Amino acid sequence: MLYITNMKRFNILWLLALLSCVVLNSCTKSGSSKADLVPVKLDGKWGYINSKGESVITPRYKDANFFYEGLACVKTTDGKIGYIDKNANFVVAPKYKFGTMFHEGRAIAVEAGGYPVCIDTKGTVLFEMKNVDRLYNFRDGLAAFQDTSKKYGFIDGNFALQGRFEGYQCSCELPTTYAPALRHEHR
Repeated sequence: MLYITNMKRFNILWLLALLSCVVLNSCTKSGSSKADLVPVKLDGKWGYINSKGESVITPRYKDANFFYEGLACVKTTDGKIGYIDKNANFVVAPKYKFGTMFHEGRAIAVEAGGYPVCIDTKGTVLFEMKNVDRLYNFRDGLAAFQDTSKKYGFIDGNFALQGRFEGYQCSCELPTTYAPALRHEHR
């Protein structure tokens, strides 16, 4: 019983340490959110306040995320995803059903009925992935994806490693050039 209690305590402490690391890392790395504008919900709509609690962008969105690399992914009241600057101007028009935050100048977005695409901070489509179910954010120049056969691979704008892996591990706290990939192991 003592072993189980100690394992639970260790798991909780490890989870708290990992969560702290992720929060500190996401708020202090260059290009990431500085939390100078914070998304808040008021009367069922999302807007932004500054560090003094003053309303900067009036609540008008169905959903809103933090700013990364100067842009925030927001969902309009008609359910479309777009990207705004800190003046609430749409830099990338709201036309997507899904979108990620920007990392390394790129985000992943999906139009209704469309394929995942990689866009830049101006909304230009850099590439499209027709045989992909999931496409993840870029890190160190690579983005992981899962293809329609449920295999994982990595892309850098061209296929770096085609979908042939059953799973992969990526360490967020260690700077790596390539994410290690596990082959023939069940995840």
